Amino acid sequence: MKTIPAVCLALLMASCGNNSDSQDPKNIETTETETGIEGTDNSENPNLSEVTPSDTTVTSEPRLVTLTFQPKIDGETVACSTIADSTFASNIRFFVSNLQLIGTSAPVVVDLVLESDYSNLQYLDETGNSLALIKLVDQSCEDEEAQISSMATITFETDIADLTGLSFNLGLPYQPFASELSSVPAPMAPSDMGWMWSHFPANIQMDLRSSGGVNKTFNQLISATKNEISLDLTAETGATEIVIDLNLDKMFDSSADEFVEGMESACFNQTNLPTDASPTCLGAAKALGFTGTQTVFSVSN
Repeated sequence: MKTIPAVCLALLMASCGNNSDSQDPKNIETTETETGIEGTDNSENPNLSEVTPSDTTVTSEPRLVTLTFQPKIDGETVACSTIADSTFASNIRFFVSNLQLIGTSAPVVVDLVLESDYSNLQYLDETGNSLALIKLVDQSCEDEEAQISSMATITFETDIADLTGLSFNLGLPYQPFASELSSVPAPMAPSDMGWMWSHFPANIQMDLRSSGGVNKTFNQLISATKNEISLDLTAETGATEIVIDLNLDKMFDSSADEFVEGMESACFNQTNLPTDASPTCLGAAKALGFTGTQTVFSVSN
């Protein structure tokens, strides 16, 4: 009788030992999911662990939304207004950056597009930061009967159906002497706003005057800390217009005249925030949110 070699015997036993529970690996179907491969234990792989679904923002067809800023004093819109028999401001300009929309999930950075004819002053920089220059009042207010000449509206598209809030920073998103300053489109880089555009441009600048003929300029330069300003919106499906009030009277304790006349030199072109030695400037800086929580911006009713 012939003896079966041990190797052949092992192969024969392995072949005969297969039963109905055995499958050809080529015939095993696997399904890839967000949590890994079904039927496998992913507990040892943190990147494949099971994820609990989070709330998602309800979307709709993209629509055009306008975000408009309007200056107010004591609840009245400033339109080259005569405040205590004087024109309070001949120029109010400020930058808005890092504009984000809030739905029911993570905030979405707004993609701002600069029109070729510069009919708006907004764009998205190379780092993905939204930036807009808001002009609420300009030199046309030299004539007290003039209507406000402004570029106070930001326009953008969104597909978020229910906007519940927005956030932004008051000021430029850069540091002093930053190389990004040279890339800002010329119409959005006014040379008279701050202390040399390429060095210390202003986050906000206001040319003000009192009834006594006193003219002062208030600004906060790029070196100031910029805190995020968050505003809640009343959810309205398909909202296309948002109006934000800039309540100028929140910057002063008494009247517009006294605010202008009492303004210290530290209010203009200072690289550091004002201190208690300049209470008028410090109060304005606090109200604008450069130190502490802002009180000047609110959603218009």
